[in-house]
Amino acid sequence: AITPTTNPKITMSSILTSAVLIMLTIMVESTNIYFKNKCSSRVTIYETSHGVHTHQIINLESGEDFYPYPIDDGFSGNFRTIPEAEATLFECSLNTGGDGKFWYNLSIIPPGSDQCYSLNECKSKTGTIGFNDAMQIQPAVISGACQSLTCSSDGCAGAYNYPTDDTKVRVCDGNVDITLTIC
Repeated sequence: AITPTTNPKITMSSILTSAVLIMLTIMVESTNIYFKNKCSSRVTIYETSHGVHTHQIINLESGEDFYPYPIDDGFSGNFRTIPEAEATLFECSLNTGGDGKFWYNLSIIPPGSDQCYSLNECKSKTGTIGFNDAMQIQPAVISGACQSLTCSSDGCAGAYNYPTDDTKVRVCDGNVDITLTIC
């Protein structure tokens, strides 16, 4: 007869505990970005992370969605629809190792804006613009400072308009999924 053996070091409880810990670790180490193209034409999504060069990540035809694009703990960068600096930016940072949060905002600050205190002043000083496409950020869970942001036109109230416009930053738990809708 075959007699089952037991190993006192490996129990069902320890296996379940390990599985839960692994799942929790996975959940807090990344956030998924879901891209939606509501424009009437194709858009290209570009990413700049940690101040490194801007690179293309995906093309989306009109009406097309892309699910999911994971960003990992420590990510700090932006997403845009053109590689040039004169673009609407979805800026974000994932800091699950520190405060456990996902920080984000929309920005239409004209490139080269250093010391200006309104969008019109920044445009005048730089001769540039910072808006090219409408964007909406929609967290999967809305609560507290974790809110949707929309920028439909140049000068929108939901986006950074000048460098010290710090009231525009939003924050969610580090494992929230985000939908970025273009147009």
